[in-house]
Amino acid sequence: MSVIIVNMTSIMFSTIICIIVLIFRVGLSKLFTSDSEVIEAVSHLTPLLAISVWLNGIQPILSGKQVLNMLAFRRTAMH
Repeated sequence: MSVIIVNMTSIMFSTIICIIVLIFRVGLSKLFTSDSEVIEAVSHLTPLLAISVWLNGIQPILSGKQVLNMLAFRRTAMH
């Protein structure tokens, strides 16, 4: 049950961050530059960043590392 909760939490957080990045795509680029061409380029590339953030959030689930980390944490906590 704990593995399911950890996986769902990871998916939820990565989805929320992905949505925030997509909503504030222009605002994020304006934090680092004032050049309009750069802001436009960053705005066009932001969906790729959002997909990357989301995939990075679910990558531990796909590779099984998160399950192994939970088992190691559980063993450590029991000792």
